[in-house]
Formats: sequence, structure tokens, C-alpha cells
Amino acid sequence: MSAVATDMSKYSTAEIIKYQQETFDDPVGWSKRLFGVDLWSAQAKIFEALRDNKQVTVRSGNAIGKTKLAALATHWWLHSNYPSYVITTSSSWKGVEKVLWPEIRSLASSSNINLGPVPLNTEYRLADKWGAFGVSTNIPENFAGFHNPGGVLVIVDEGSGTEQDILDAIYGVTSDDASRILMIGNPLRPSGAFYKSFIVGDWKRIRVSSLDNPNVVEDRVVIPGLATRKWCDDRLKDWGKNSPAYQARVLGEFPSSDDDTVIGLALVEAALQSDLKPKDSDTVVIGVDVARFGDDLTVLQTVQGKYAHTPIKAASTTVTATAGMVIAEMRKWSDDKILNVNVDEIGIGAGVVDILHEQGYHKVRGINVAMPATDNVRYANLRAEGWYLTRDWLEAGGRLPRDEGLEGSLAAPRYKITSKGKIALEPKEQTKKRLKRSPDEADALVLALLPPPKERVLQIFL
Repeated sequence: MSAVATDMSKYSTAEIIKYQQETFDDPVGWSKRLFGVDLWSAQAKIFEALRDNKQVTVRSGNAIGKTKLAALATHWWLHSNYPSYVITTSSSWKGVEKVLWPEIRSLASSSNINLGPVPLNTEYRLADKWGAFGVSTNIPENFAGFHNPGGVLVIVDEGSGTEQDILDAIYGVTSDDASRILMIGNPLRPSGAFYKSFIVGDWKRIRVSSLDNPNVVEDRVVIPGLATRKWCDDRLKDWGKNSPAYQARVLGEFPSSDDDTVIGLALVEAALQSDLKPKDSDTVVIGVDVARFGDDLTVLQTVQGKYAHTPIKAASTTVTATAGMVIAEMRKWSDDKILNVNVDEIGIGAGVVDILHEQGYHKVRGINVAMPATDNVRYANLRAEGWYLTRDWLEAGGRLPRDEGLEGSLAAPRYKITSKGKIALEPKEQTKKRLKRSPDEADALVLALLPPPKERVLQIFL
């Protein structure tokens, strides 16, 4: 049998059964024969685990080839089981529509045999009760009605964002013996349904580190698209070995705890996935974290409403050069558009503020985060208050740019409760020790999101 076609009547029952069984038994060899794809060891291990186990959960670092694997698994299941369904889902619709399904369509068009109808945007119908579908996870009822006598494969990408009620609905459509679940993603938080799948339940559990893939092991590009040694080394330098971002996105390990973390990785990931666009009516605020020491960066972070633009960074800048950077950024916007420019005035930042004031830029405010918080009942100082206001901004739908430094540093600081019952952040030196660098990008965002004093007072009572 050369292909699975929608007109199954052209093949004898024996031919169909033989082809399906051979495909099911050898997913790795089948992928090579049909698509010319050589899977690396971890991909092969996951694929074979899916063949042999009803429920497979995989925590992984970045760029280990999980999207390719999920697309291959979609086609493999349909070839192995007639009739059958594949349901692909993710914590974000963008992950379904813009990441996985283009790969599914690409494989269909590059196959060595005719796979029948061309997959549509997020739908691949081969015949009645035979096909694959992309499904959003906004309501559990989206999974209803997908029962199939040939079984259902549910592929859950971005597993850390999966809510328990969604997983319960997935259990419902895969209750028969033939069905399967593959849940895969970065382990962004040590809580929730994805985390529980590594603790309880009848799951085959697999961890894949970015460091294990052949590009890193051989220090050359063996498989295009996988993480490279340089990328891993850069993340170690940017984030530090013990940071939550490095643990989750490189090592494929759950962060040690999110109980004492101000901003969790899952919240950062949601902001990175956002498709939000800035509104013309939104005012602009700019946060400026001024470098104090040799390896620190001066960072300018512009925020327009709930939209954070890509930060501007510079190393080893003078006070006058930093002032010039701020002026250049302010000139991108009309004066009535800019609400505030908040400059960290501790240390040499005070000189930047003085220069800008002398030149008539009166919307520039010097900020000393060691000063008392506006809500001094809850927070030990303005620094702690600013980080929690940033968390509130993210929870309200703030959008972050793709920036490795910002991503890693936002999830780094931890907090404690003082003897007076106030929230205090750990000393910045402790964060720097864990990151092996200063969290300059995150500090600039926090500065940008500190509202004027009167607005901060109002927030206490609203």
C-alpha cells in the first residue's frame, strides 16, 4: 500500500490493516520514509513512548524540535488509525494557528506520497470521522463530541498553561483504550495541571534538556532549528544557572518554587505570546535604568499603554551619552504623548536627571526606589511596590517584546515578608548573584510603570 487515501475502498481490508500496523509499530522509521525526517534521540524516545503509553508528558527546554514532532505525530496517528481524530491544542490560539499548523501543512506538501486533501488553516479532513483539528482551550466544551471508534490523539502544546478543567475535558474524549494524550512544553511553573502530570497519575514522564540535542553536543548545526551551543551559553550568561528562566527554558526543569517569586515565568510567557497592538490614544512612559558598573547596561524601556516596545540598550555610556539617548527616544513622540520619563537617580543617574532638567525636559522625574512606598502599609519600599505594579500590569494584559534579557530578568527577583508584615524584595545583589548579571531590562520596565505620585496615592483607594 503506497498511501493512505480518502477512498479506502481501493485497498483490501488486509492491506489497510497491514499498513496501519506497520506505521503504528515504527513511527521513527515511518517519519524517515514518508517525510525524510531524521529524528534525534529525544524525539524518537517521545514518539515511541506515545506508541506504547496512553498518556505521555514531556517537559523540555527551548528548541528541541517539539513542533516538528507534534506535526509528525498528527500525520502518524491518522495513518495508523482509520477512522480516528487528532486534536491539537495549546494554552494560546496563536500556538495552534501560527506555530503547529503551518508545520502540519508543510509536512503534508512535502510527503513522498500523496496524502489526500490539503490541510486547511487548522483543519485536515480526510473523510467522515477521520481528520485533525486545532482547538482553542478557552472553554472545556470545545473538546466535546470528538469521540471516535478508531481513537483520538490529543496533542497539548505549551503544557504549563493548561488548566485542570481543560485536562479533565481531554480525559473525557480519550477515555477509550485506543486513544492517546501527548502533553509537552516548557516547565514554567511548579503548579497546575502540567506540573501535576509529573507528580501523580498514570503518565509516561520525559524530560529533555536543550543541552542534550546534537547541535549542542557536537557544537555544530546537525539539525537546523534546534538550540545551538552558543544560544545555550548566551542564556547561561544572561540568566544564570540557578535562575527560573534557565531552569525551565534550557534544562527543562521546573523552577524550584514560584511561591516566593514576584513574577512567574507563566505570566511572562503569556505576555510574550500576546498579539496586542499599541493604540494611538495611549500615552507613553519611558523608564531609564542607568548603568553603574562595568558589565551593567543602560536600558531605556518605552511603554505605550499595555504595549512594551523593544528596549534600547547600551554598555559603558557616559552621563551625557545617556542623556542623549533619552532625548533621542523622547523625540520619537510628540510632547503631549509623553506622560513621564522615569530615571533611576541612584548613583550616576542623578547626573542624567540634572542634564535633562537643565535642557528643559520637565517630564523627566528622578526615581529613588529605596524611598518609602506610596502604599507603605503593604510594601517595604518603592522598589517592591514597583515590581508588584508591574505584575499587575502583566496580569491586566500587558504585552512584552521578545527580548532574552527582559524575559530572564523579570522572573528572577524573589520577595519575603518583613517582621513588620511588609513585602520586601531580596537585595539586588542576591538577584545579580543568581543571574550572574544585573536585571537591568526588568528594572527599566518597572521604572516605566511607576505612575506619578498622585496616581499612586489614588491606587490605594480605588
